[in-house]
Amino acid sequence: MEPGALLPRNNFVSSVPLHFDFSSISFVQSSIARRLLLNKESGLASQTLNAADLIPCPLPRQQQQQEEIKMEVCPCPLSDQQHQQQEIRIERHSCELCDRLRGITAQMLKAPVEKSHKNMKRRGRPNIGQKAKVTVKHVGEFFMLLRRQLGLGFQETVFNSPKLLTALACGVSSNTVTRTMKTSALLEECNWKASAGKKNWQMTTLKKFGQEWSVVVRNFVNTVLEEEGRLTVTELHSRLRYAYADFPMCSTTLQYFLSALGFPHKRKYNKVFIIPERKIVTMSESESEHDDDDDDDDEYE
Repeated sequence: MEPGALLPRNNFVSSVPLHFDFSSISFVQSSIARRLLLNKESGLASQTLNAADLIPCPLPRQQQQQEEIKMEVCPCPLSDQQHQQQEIRIERHSCELCDRLRGITAQMLKAPVEKSHKNMKRRGRPNIGQKAKVTVKHVGEFFMLLRRQLGLGFQETVFNSPKLLTALACGVSSNTVTRTMKTSALLEECNWKASAGKKNWQMTTLKKFGQEWSVVVRNFVNTVLEEEGRLTVTELHSRLRYAYADFPMCSTTLQYFLSALGFPHKRKYNKVFIIPERKIVTMSESESEHDDDDDDDDEYE
């Protein structure tokens, strides 16, 4: 054959594309046989083999792989966006009441001081009575309960510090509040109706104020009872404070002082009425009991 001459035409080679894989013919034939056995269709035997049937199309597979890659990178973008929007909505919540509560500071709750006071060194702990300790304990428990009810909405406000609020409300230092709350389990509630407590208070008030105020208070009470016939401890305390500017006793202390002087009392309509004295009590006789007399019930009814 001369160089440059054309090769003779081969029908078999020209009918098959150059990139055709002959090993796939056996695979296709086995698949057709499997279809014939399963479907029992005789018409499938006459099907002709085309190059398009033999060569698989890789495009759907690539698209499927790309979709799988996208799902792996962003598994659930819609739910993440919704979650972020919910968080933004929670953070941006605001109303007039919440803004006012968040704006309260410890400086706003402090009482104004008219005159500047000098810082003095205190010696020892402040003398706080049992009743004051119980009050501080109850106030602290109230603010702790309030913080629990408010939840997490006021973490950056003054309501998140019950100790500071208790100190501001009771007028004591934060150290006193901490010390009182730690020893609150050892504190006993004040029981003012106990007979032993009455005796102790009567003796204490009589020893402290008896020498200076016993005669004054006794004469004042007898005069008012003779003129008006009825007198309460609160009214007596107000009149004594008005008549004597240096009167040192509060209404509760005055009540025990009157009992020590021999003036029993009777409670009615949330008022403590003073009954005329029956017996003058001296320092040696101050341990005797002065309870309410049941014979005078009709007098104040």
